[in-house]
Amino acid sequence: MTIRILLSLALTAMVFIGAVDAQTSSESLRTWTSDDGAFTVEAEFVDLRRSTIRLRKADGNTITVPLTKLSESDHQFVREQQSEMQKDRVQNRDRRQPTQNTSLLARHNVASLNAMLEPVRQKHGVPALAAAVVQGNQLIAVGAVGLRQMDSNETVTIDDKFHHGSISKPMTSMLIGMLVDRGKLRWNTTVAQAFPDLLDRIRPEYANVTLEHFLLHRSGLPSDRRQSPELNAAISGLSGDILEQRKKMVEIVLQQPPVASMGEKHVYANFGYCVAAAMAEAATGESWEDMMNEMLFAPLKMETAGFGPPSDPDKIDQPRGHIGLGAEMTPARPTADNAPCMGPSSRVHCSVIDLAVFGHLHLQYSPATSKLLSRPTFVRLHTDPLKQNYGLGWTISHPDWVPGELHWHTGTNGMNYSGLYIVPARNMVVVVSTNAKSGEACTEVRDLILRQ
Repeated sequence: MTIRILLSLALTAMVFIGAVDAQTSSESLRTWTSDDGAFTVEAEFVDLRRSTIRLRKADGNTITVPLTKLSESDHQFVREQQSEMQKDRVQNRDRRQPTQNTSLLARHNVASLNAMLEPVRQKHGVPALAAAVVQGNQLIAVGAVGLRQMDSNETVTIDDKFHHGSISKPMTSMLIGMLVDRGKLRWNTTVAQAFPDLLDRIRPEYANVTLEHFLLHRSGLPSDRRQSPELNAAISGLSGDILEQRKKMVEIVLQQPPVASMGEKHVYANFGYCVAAAMAEAATGESWEDMMNEMLFAPLKMETAGFGPPSDPDKIDQPRGHIGLGAEMTPARPTADNAPCMGPSSRVHCSVIDLAVFGHLHLQYSPATSKLLSRPTFVRLHTDPLKQNYGLGWTISHPDWVPGELHWHTGTNGMNYSGLYIVPARNMVVVVSTNAKSGEACTEVRDLILRQ
C-alpha cells in the first residue's frame, strides 16, 4: 500500500477517541499537509504519542496520523509544540511550593546541621553545602549554608533543589523494577527484542545484551565518564521529541566497539542506563521523564524533583553549578548540563530532604516500599550477585566504619556533587550536596555524621 493511500486512510478514517463538550475553536486550527502535498486537513494539535499524533477537527472528532506521513513544516510545528508543552510542565511543577508536612518522613524536633556544615563549606571553598539525616521514619537533622551562586547574595535554603548527577541511576533502576513488577519488561529483555528495527544499525555484539546487563554495567559498553569529542557532539546535537532523541542515542551509542564481551566484566557506563531507559520507553510508549514523575516522584511526594539545571536561566532562584575549585572557581552557564537524553543516568535534581525521602524508601523493605516494589525486586536492586560492589543502581560496600553494608551512590555533572548513603544496620540515611564538584566536601560531611 502506498504512502499516499495510507495517509488518505489516516486522514479520512476519523478514528474517534471520545466525545467532546465543545467544538474546537477556529483559532487553534491549522492546515496539516501530507508529505507529498496531496492531502490536507484542518485540525488542532492534541498530542504526540511516540510516532503518532492526535488531531482534533473543527467538529470535535479526533483522528490519529503517523507523524512520518506529514510534511516537514508539520514536523517543525509538532517539535515546537512539544517544546512549549515541556516548558509548561517544568514551569508548573517548579511554581509549586513544597507543602508543609506532606513528606513521608515524620518531622518534629529536627536539629539544624548548619553549625557543622559552615566550617566544612569554608574549608573546601564551595559556594553552598546542604545535608539531611534520616533515622528510621524520622527526619532528624537538616541544614543548608552558603550561596546559590558564588558572586550573588542569594542564600540557599533547605528546600532548594540541588543537581544530583548519577544518583539518577538508582532512581532509574527502581523505575525499571516497577515496570518489571507490572509485566511491562523482563530483566532479560534484550536489545534485539526492544529495538528490532535498529538491528541493522548497531553492532551485532549488543543484540543479546539484556536490561540487567546495562544496569549492572556489564553490557560491554566502554566507560564514558570522559566522552570523545565526536560522541559528545553527536549526543549533544540531538533535538526533537525526547523519545526520538533517546532512541537515536541508542543507535549512536551501540555503534561503539565493545570493550568486553557481554557480561564479562564491570565497566561503569552512563549510557548503559540511558539505553535501559529507552528500552522501558519502547515497552510503554511513555518517556522516562513522565514515568519518573508519575510512578516515583508523585507517590513519594517529592515535590521539588525535576530534571536538568534547577535554576531559572534568568534569575538565581536555585543553586547553580560551578566550574573548578578554589581561586579558579567560576559560575557555570545556568543552562549547562548533560544532554537531555542522558537524564536516566545523570539529570535528576531535588532538595536534600526529597532525596532523603527516596533513600528512606530503600532503607529497608517497609509497607511504604511495598506500595511501589515487590520484595523480590527490592532484594534484587540491593544485591551484589557478581561480587563487584555494585547491584542494580547501588554501590554496595563494607567499610569498617559502619556496621554491615553501606548502600550508596554519588553523582556529579562536573559542576555539582551529591552523595546518598544508606546504612541499614543503623537504620540511617545521609544525603549531602554542594553546587561545585567537591567530593571532598561531601565526604567530610558524610564522615562527620556516620563516623560518630
